[in-house]
Formats: sequence, C-alpha cells, structure tokens
Amino acid sequence: MGEPAKRAPVMEERTGSRPLYGRPLFWIRLGGTVLGLGFLVWVLSQQAWAQVRQLMQTLSWPLLTLAGAGFLFGQVFNTLRWWALLRAQHPLLSERVVFRLSWVGYLTSNFLPSSVGGDGLRGAALLPHVPRASIALASVVLDRVLNLLSMLCLLPVTVWIFRDVTDVSVYFRWRGEKVAIPLVLIVILFGLGYLARSSLRHHLEIVWKRWIHPWGQRPAGLLWGFFWAWMSNLIQIGSIYVLARAVGMSVSYVQVLGVHVLIYLLVLLPISLNGLGVAESAYVVLYPLLGATPAQAAALALLARFLPLLILLPGVLWLPGVLKEAAMGVKSLHRRGGLYGSI
Repeated sequence: MGEPAKRAPVMEERTGSRPLYGRPLFWIRLGGTVLGLGFLVWVLSQQAWAQVRQLMQTLSWPLLTLAGAGFLFGQVFNTLRWWALLRAQHPLLSERVVFRLSWVGYLTSNFLPSSVGGDGLRGAALLPHVPRASIALASVVLDRVLNLLSMLCLLPVTVWIFRDVTDVSVYFRWRGEKVAIPLVLIVILFGLGYLARSSLRHHLEIVWKRWIHPWGQRPAGLLWGFFWAWMSNLIQIGSIYVLARAVGMSVSYVQVLGVHVLIYLLVLLPISLNGLGVAESAYVVLYPLLGATPAQAAALALLARFLPLLILLPGVLWLPGVLKEAAMGVKSLHRRGGLYGSI
C-alpha cells in the first residue's frame, strides 16, 4: 500500500510554533510602544501637566459632541466600505452581521498590534457567514487597501503643508529630544525592514492571486468601497480639526488633513500596539511646526486617542458573541487546509 496522503499544511505549520515573545516583531512592537509612550510622558512632564489639565478643563462640550458625532459617522462609513466589498461577492449577507463584526473589529484594534489588529478578528468571525473563506479574508485585506489608497491620494497635501518648514529647531525645543527622536526613528526603520522581508512578499503574492483577483470582475464593489473610504477619512479628519480648535490651535482643516495623513502612515507600521505612543509622539512633534504649543499638541493627542475609543465602547456588548464566531471560523479554516489551502 502506498503512503497515506499528507494533510495540507496549516498556517501554524508555516509560521512555526514559537511563542509570541520569541518573535522579533513582538519586541519591535513592544519597543515602539514603550519608546513612544515614554517620549510623550517626558514631553508632558517638561510642559507641566497643569497646562494640559487646564486645556482639558476649558474644553467646549458642544465642540466635543460635534467631534464625537464625526467619529461616529466615520465608523459607520468604515462599515459601509466593508459592506460594499462584501455585497459584491455575497449579496445575501446580512448588514447587521457586517455592522456588528466591523464595530467589534475596530474596537479590538485599539488593543492589538498596529492599527489593523482587529481585522484578523472580524475576518475570522465572518467565516461562518460566507460560503468561501476567500470572501471573508480578501474583503478584510481590500478594505484596508482601499482606505490606504484614499490616504495616499491625500499625501501631496502633506508635502504642501510642510513645504515651507525649514527651521527644524522646533524639534529641539525640549531638552533630550535629540535622543528621543532618533530612537523613535530607529524603531520605525526596524519596522520597515521587517515589512520588506521576502516572506511577507510571498504572503502578498498568494493573497493577490487567490483572493483579490475575483473583485476585479465586479468593480462596483471596489468603487463604492473607495467612495466610503474617502467619506470616512474626510469626516474623521474633520473631527480632529474640531478638537484642534477646541484646544485653542489656530490651524486650518487642510493643515490638520496633512498632519493626519502622515500620522496614519506611521501608525500602519507594525512597531506598536495600534500605534500607541507613535501617534501621540507624532502629534507633539508635527503640530508645533504649524504654530501650536506642545501642551496643545499633547492635549489633542490624548483627545484623538480616547474620544474615538469612547465611541466604540458599546461594541463590548457584542464582543463575546464575535469571539465565539471567530473561534468557529478558525476551526473551519483549519478543516479547509489552513490559510493557504482555502480558496
């Protein structure tokens, strides 16, 4: 008798069974988070917490409400972006399922690596609701790609905003930043080096060939998704602009847009937990270049971190059910031969 057929390799066999703390990327993310948060705390200590507290205490509640509404609608548009992609491949999928999984996914992204950690959760939880694993997994990838493309379209605004910034002495307004900023940049370079690894390119080639190509045959979903990506980004940038004005900054919407695009790209790097510390450090470095005080920049960084999280908190009610669905999805994925065996 011949040898029994070998089981298709699952994802764990490809990636190895090393514990999380044994992987280089874990230490990169941990180091980026610690350095970024340390830098932010140090800047706040130099400026005195009293100034930041005073800004927080004088915030206008109507402006906070308006900013919160903008973040809320931004999340709704994020959900519509994913919904448009899924409808192109699975028209019978319930919009309630998409809304619930999307909300929990964005909530958990606040506590998981990079800014896309919750994507794995919503992709896994969607598996029991779709006939093919490729629909769930590729839709999550395309959802983020469309959002990234919409941001890259705005990158020229960032270049234009900072075109006249030639005096870099503002970077060294606080003692010790000559050490802090290079350290943050080193961590970012490590993250870029990891992204350039050949294994990642191999993964992306498989994702393109097996999963993403079918959407090209139904471009309406891509077009609608791109539209909702624009709507989501523009309205959430508007919320940050409202917060900037609330803390007393004299900046324009276009200036906030230019800064936000750069911060978004930095947060995408897998060097911290949801960009924690990295985004805040970018706020306190970039906004003073536009005339804001360090205390205003720090206050804006805290508001831009916690107000969207507050909007997403009701998603906790759906979290237990979504985790169960994700567990079911992972089991079904294993039965289909793992990440690379599913089509």
